[in-house]
Amino acid sequence: MIKRLRDLAQFLPLSYTLVDMKQDSRPCVFTNEAFEKLTGHSNWDCIGNSLSFLQGDHPQPEVSKFINECYDNEEASVQDLINFKKDGTPFLNRLLLLPIKTNDEEIYLGVQNDITKLKNLDYELECLKKYCSQEERRTIIPITIVLCDSMNELDDSKSEIDYLQKVQDLAHEIDQINTLSMAIDSFE
Repeated sequence: MIKRLRDLAQFLPLSYTLVDMKQDSRPCVFTNEAFEKLTGHSNWDCIGNSLSFLQGDHPQPEVSKFINECYDNEEASVQDLINFKKDGTPFLNRLLLLPIKTNDEEIYLGVQNDITKLKNLDYELECLKKYCSQEERRTIIPITIVLCDSMNELDDSKSEIDYLQKVQDLAHEIDQINTLSMAIDSFE
């Protein structure tokens, strides 16, 4: 499954990571080029590590608790949190977490979106902390089934062309879900 999710990189221009849920430490097993462009962190900085290091020296216990609950309950979620780029610049990350499970693997696909400018905020820690102290934690459940069905369809591919088309369709689904997560504020 990880190989198939890596194949998304050619069709999905969003920053995304893959986290192995079967291991207690929940290590990152993949980051794409867009993630490196967004954060400055290379694949090598992340592979085998928990991505909580992106919170820098300013851990957000309530955020970590919420994300761990989503992991434990296999729920999709949308979460605004403060992350730090490799150069130390803080940014507001709208994190979309999507659980994908097969018989052998449990993976979380995380899509990162820098929404600092979208929220008319400055790239300053105190400004971002003030915003985040007012944010609700959001959980979205129905997404899981959609992606699991799409992953199962990849297994049924009859040729390389069919496989690539299905990967492209899956990338489109994830992009649509991400677009909805970016518009979530307008539903409140």
